Amino acid sequence: MHLTQGGNRDLYRVFAEVAMRLSRGGGALGMVFPRTLLAGYGTAPLREALFSASETVVDSGLNKGQWIFPDVHAQYTLVALAARKNSRAIVSTAGPAISEKAWSLMPDSRIDWSVEELSKATEGLEVPLIPDVQSATLFRKLVANGQRFDAPLGASFRSWAPINATTDHRSGLLREHGKGWPVYSGDNFDLWTPEVGNPPFVLGEKEGMAFLQRKRQRSSVWKGIPTSLVRDPRTLPQYRSHILFRDVTNRTNSRTVIAALVPPKRFATNTAPMLLRFGGGPLDDMLRLAVMCSLPFDWCARRRVEIHLNFFILNALPVPTVALADHNAERAASLAARLACIDERFDEFARACGIAIDPPNGKERLEAIAEIDALVASMYGLDAQDLETIFSDFTSEAVPEERRQAIRDQFACAQEKK
Repeated sequence: MHLTQGGNRDLYRVFAEVAMRLSRGGGALGMVFPRTLLAGYGTAPLREALFSASETVVDSGLNKGQWIFPDVHAQYTLVALAARKNSRAIVSTAGPAISEKAWSLMPDSRIDWSVEELSKATEGLEVPLIPDVQSATLFRKLVANGQRFDAPLGASFRSWAPINATTDHRSGLLREHGKGWPVYSGDNFDLWTPEVGNPPFVLGEKEGMAFLQRKRQRSSVWKGIPTSLVRDPRTLPQYRSHILFRDVTNRTNSRTVIAALVPPKRFATNTAPMLLRFGGGPLDDMLRLAVMCSLPFDWCARRRVEIHLNFFILNALPVPTVALADHNAERAASLAARLACIDERFDEFARACGIAIDPPNGKERLEAIAEIDALVASMYGLDAQDLETIFSDFTSEAVPEERRQAIRDQFACAQEKK
């Protein structure tokens, strides 16, 4: 039985599996790996085999300034793993360090995780990047007060990316010029912004919708959905406003999770997966978008993401265990709808949310975004110190002091209403 899975057979996986198989009871192993060894679908079986039978130490370092390896990209995180095979199933983690000095101090800041904790907190026993004790406390709180992203609560959400930018361009399905609906990539939208730059491709409506209809007949994403819905091309999400998020990202970017509501008549490639909602209504879409665009959710994603926000990572991220009946959730969804529905292209979606198109601008817009951050933090059950821990993970350029203070003020108001 192989201890790795998936199609991408990176060489480091082979070394990791061989080392694991060669080490006997009481034996030890130590190697340097890419962080994807500890945070990917393909190596989940290896982590399960290693962590369940070993005492493991994992120190991570961000290669910023290429201080670890001069020929490895500066945004990559590398891990030094040491394990001894015995019955004490504990994973001790520290980092990521960004300098040799920080690396030398990591033995004093390691966080111990039991296998049971990791199995609840992450998919496939992934090891989160936790820099200190305060962050560990916050991460545990987010997991304890949340549910998996793909767990149903009023509505269930699944991600789908049926169009491949590379292979479908080569096949001639995607064209760089001509008539058709625009085909978005991950660069063509931003937080609360449905259009950025010029989409790289176009795709004819009839050709594109026929292609997607064939795709979903074979896709496991649509498994369990009523046959009458799946067989009806008119139910494809491209006919309505829908949520996209960026697949290609990085935890060291100014923001890691980038999502937006886009208008109808838009296609998107695999770098911009769409979020499918089953059950519920448009306000459930807006509640989920509010959470995804919030700082608490982004902070949590940064504990897991390396260079992709793929389905494996997204589906296991915790979202607040609240439904629209909750006052904070209802308010967050309503604010998100106002921010997202910016013009008449969203008219049908706005009516379904029970709002008129009246997007906030200037100071009012910044206040609405800060209030969403505060409401989501309250839904997660966080406190004022947790907010400061979250703020410390973002630069002042990404989250200016004015916005931080606005979030603090809005959070204090939300706490008083409890």
